[in-house]
Amino acid sequence: MAQELITVNTNRMGGLPCIRDTRLTVSVVLGQLDAGARVDEVLAAYPCLEPKDVAAAVTYAVDSRLSDLGLRAHRLVEFPEGELIDDEASVKRLLGS
Repeated sequence: MAQELITVNTNRMGGLPCIRDTRLTVSVVLGQLDAGARVDEVLAAYPCLEPKDVAAAVTYAVDSRLSDLGLRAHRLVEFPEGELIDDEASVKRLLGS
């Protein structure tokens, strides 16, 4: 599910991975999380996003091994109940898959 929410288009944002077909890059979402923003704060800052988009960005970064930023963000994203996502199973649960 995460892979279909991330698009790469050479004519958009220089070919950087983006959330769906927006101009919002995966790296922007990860940067917000890495800077300490909570998921609800990222969603408020970018109204076009849904919780599954944030989870997809984290999953994409981890799966693509974009950098240690993706791995750190993987541990920063929280479920609404406050439970930290710290493994692949938790990401899948957040995505509902």
